[in-house]
Order: sequence, then C-alpha cells, then structure tokens
Amino acid sequence: MTFTMANLLAGSALLLALASIPRNTLWLRVALAACAAAGLVYVILHGRGFLPALVCGALMTISLIQTLFSISWASKIRLSAEEVAMAEHCFPSIPRPTIRHLLDQGLWVSGKAGEFLLHEGAPATHLFYLSEGEVAVSSAGRELATSGPGHFFGEITVLSGGPATASVTLKKPSRFWCATADSLHSFLSLYPDYRAILEASFAGDLRDKLRLANQRMVKMEAAAHAATQTAA
Repeated sequence: MTFTMANLLAGSALLLALASIPRNTLWLRVALAACAAAGLVYVILHGRGFLPALVCGALMTISLIQTLFSISWASKIRLSAEEVAMAEHCFPSIPRPTIRHLLDQGLWVSGKAGEFLLHEGAPATHLFYLSEGEVAVSSAGRELATSGPGHFFGEITVLSGGPATASVTLKKPSRFWCATADSLHSFLSLYPDYRAILEASFAGDLRDKLRLANQRMVKMEAAAHAATQTAA
C-alpha cells in the first residue's frame, strides 16, 4: 500500500477530530491512543514510510497527552462528602469533572422545618435533592407521603417547565441541593448526552417514592381497619 495525499488528509482529519474530543470521554482517548500505537507498530514493521509513521505517532502522542491531562484534571476535582454521596447514589456513570460542573449549577442549602420547597400548581422553577432531613409531600392540603434523604423533588416538571404536581414541605431541619431549571437547561445544552442519564435517575427516584408512598398507604389502611375492628 502506497502512502498518498488522501492518507495524509485522512490522518490530519483524525488529528483535528481527536483534538476536539471533550475531556469527559477519557475511555475514547485511551482507545484512540491504543489504535494509533497499533498503527505505528504496523507501519514500522511493514516499512510503510515516514509520513504514515508520523501521522500515527502524532495521534498516539496527542491522545496520550490529553489522557494524562484528563486524569490529572480529574484528580484535582474536589467533592464534599455529601456531594460524593449524591453522585454515587444518583449519577454513578457521570465522570467526576462533569459531576462537579453539574453540582456547580446549584447551591447547598440548610432549611428549617415548615419551609416550602414546592407549591402545588405553581411553576416548578427549581430541582431539589434532599441530603439530610425529611419532607412531607401533600396535595389539596392532604399529606400523601413523607420522604427522607436521597430523593429528588421537582424532577417531574423542572425540565418540562410545567407546574408542580404536589407541595413539598420540610418536616424537620434539613440539608438539600437545589438548582434552577434554567441552569439545568444550560448544563444539558453543553452535555446533551447526559440528559438521558438525568431522566433515568429521575425516573428511578420517582418509582422509589411511589413505592414508599404505596407502602405508607397500605399501613394507614391496615391501621384504620384494625381500629375499626377494635371499636366494633
């Protein structure tokens, strides 16, 4: 196989593509470095010429440098204990630098008992994640469920822009992370591939909350039935 200008142009295109790869795709950088190294070995062993070797060597060098840079950059990212717990529980597949960027879209807040996070029927302008404490979820003035740490609130409507489907109130002093809908949309415009991950996490969290609410309703019904039987 003779090296041609087309090969050079293809190699240059690969170099440009490699340089444009986002920092969070570390696995892809490693794969490109491995492919470039394999190509370099092939070119040298089969005597394909200086320019093919140069292209493969450049690809390998750039990908290795970017890989080392990404690893060094990620090692400098600092997350607090509550941020690590949130990331591992909700977004285990999102790289640490991207998690840092996501968390920076919001604030960690300490709230008092009785404070409202969401009002039923009002626009859901914020997403909340409860790290410590407890909340009450109510509709039409009736408490439907209580929920402890590790759950999102406002996730059903914050991305769609609709009104809150229930009111959420702190039942005790609590610690939570909150982010505006606008900041989340800005984040997803930079990382559109992570929308599916966020939505999947929200969906899983909603299933857990519905399961806990159903269990609470069953217990309440059983208690009411027992009380009726006792009275009779």
